[in-house]
Order: sequence, then structure tokens, then C-alpha cells
Amino acid sequence: MAYAAATAVELTIPYLTGTATGWVLLLSQTPAFAWYVLRTAPAHTLPPWFRLLPLLPLAAAVLAAARALPLLGPGLPWGMPGIPETALALAVPGLAGWTHHRCLPVRPSPSAHPLVLGSPLRGGRFALTEGGGPAVNRYAQESLLPGGGRSHRYAVDLVQLGEGEQWRGRRALGLAPAANERYAIHGHPVLSPCDGVVVTAVDGLPDHGPYESGAGHPEGNHIAIDTGRALVVLSWLRQDSIRVRRGQHLTAGTLIAAVGNSGNGTEPALHLRAETRASRPVPGSGTGLPFRLAELPGRPLRGRRFTVPD
Repeated sequence: MAYAAATAVELTIPYLTGTATGWVLLLSQTPAFAWYVLRTAPAHTLPPWFRLLPLLPLAAAVLAAARALPLLGPGLPWGMPGIPETALALAVPGLAGWTHHRCLPVRPSPSAHPLVLGSPLRGGRFALTEGGGPAVNRYAQESLLPGGGRSHRYAVDLVQLGEGEQWRGRRALGLAPAANERYAIHGHPVLSPCDGVVVTAVDGLPDHGPYESGAGHPEGNHIAIDTGRALVVLSWLRQDSIRVRRGQHLTAGTLIAAVGNSGNGTEPALHLRAETRASRPVPGSGTGLPFRLAELPGRPLRGRRFTVPD
């Protein structure tokens, strides 16, 4: 609703300005507004047409040229713009710039070189619903609070975008369906993203329904893999789907489980993170480490999408 209200203001104010200078200011800030909405909105939960919504203010500002410019009509005077136009022209680009800074992952220790992991999901198109800095990643935001879980600072959540006429690129059949089976990623095979040794393999916890609480077991069913340099943790796995055991040596690409909804997520998804190896390799005892996915160009930021073949 907040995005819709902001868009309504952006659509109407170009037609209310009393000067051509004000129209120019409004036109100049609309790209920053569109970027802000597309970067911060939970686009994965919204209909595909939502991506067109931030572009409407730009179209409205361009169409307002018929009223503002003398080449297309009587035109408006070139003079001092009003306070609303000036405020928007300063505030929106400023907000976009601050958000861009806050989208970047928290600066790690100089010695923490990013890990490169293979995608634990293959055979489809996937999207990150959490990832990046505190503006677009609740784990990064929580890790900066007193007592926040630092091991989750660079964590990401992955969902699948379904294919075919039924799914049409959506991650679920509906905006917020109440059954796990209506999410494209539910039951999708999970592969080991790295070579290593299994140090934790927890199974048997029940999958809860979407938007139900899993706070009693935040990790849910999960696997932790010791790479020798880091602990890679894959959480929220489906009950009775884990196919590996503690002490087992894995190679990247080994089938290890299936995606479920057994942790503190709001819907079926794969929670993935890396953390430092503590003296006792237990998930949650280390500090989060930055990582990248080999199949995803650039940083793993919320909203980014990538395709991985079988």
C-alpha cells in the first residue's frame, strides 16, 4: 500500500506544478523513484505486472510536457519551482542513493575473502528473496543489532520461479497460498554447493504451513558442511528428505536433501549461509562470511534471478 500511495503522488504531481522548471525537476527524479521501488519492494511475492508500476510516473511526467512546454501549447512559465517539486527532486534521489549504499553487503573483515559456492539448486530459474545489505536483507539488518545473529549476516533465501502456463514465472500459485505444495520450490532437490565433510545433519522436524511460526526450531531440518575454511549451512529442509549423515565426505553436486518449510521462514525456501569455523563446528557459533554463487553474476542481492540447467 505504501508503494501504491507513493506512486499515486508521483503520477499526479507533474500535473499540479505551476512552472516548467518544476516539471523538469519532477521528470528528473522519476528514474530514481523507479529504481528505489524495484530494489526494495518484495517483487517475488507480487504479480508480474508490479514491475511496470514504478515506470508509470516516468510516463506521466513525460506526458505532462504537453502542459509544461510552450512547444506543445501555451506552456508554463520558467520560474522558481514550488516547495513540493523541490522537495521531491532532492528527497527521492537522496533516498535512492542511501538505499544503494545500504543494499551492499556489510563490509567484512579484510581477511574474509568471498567464498565461491555452486548453486545448491539446479534445473530451473531461481530468485533471491533475501540477500545483500540491511536495506534488502533482514538477516544483515538483525546482525547489526545488539545480540543479533552475526552468523547469518550474509545469508540468502532462495526460491524457484515456476515454468509453464500454470506458473508463468511466479514463485507460487497465488500471492500468499496456504499450502506448501503451491510453491514451486517445495520438494526441489538440494545439492551440495561445495566439497567438504558433513558435521551436522538434523532431520525429522515437521514442515509447517506458510506464514506459520517455526521459531521453536529456527534452522529446521538442516545440514552443515565443513569445507576446511568455512562452515556452509543449508536450512529449512523437508522432513525425512536428508540423504547424508554426519562424517560423510561430499563433493559439490551431491544430492543431499529437498527443500521444505521446517524453519523460521514464512514459506518454502532454501536458507543458505557460510560462517567461520569455530573450535567446535556447530551452526550458529561462527561469524558470517560473504560468498558468491558461481552461476550468479555479481553479488547475491535480493531480487536477483538466475537460471541453472540440470
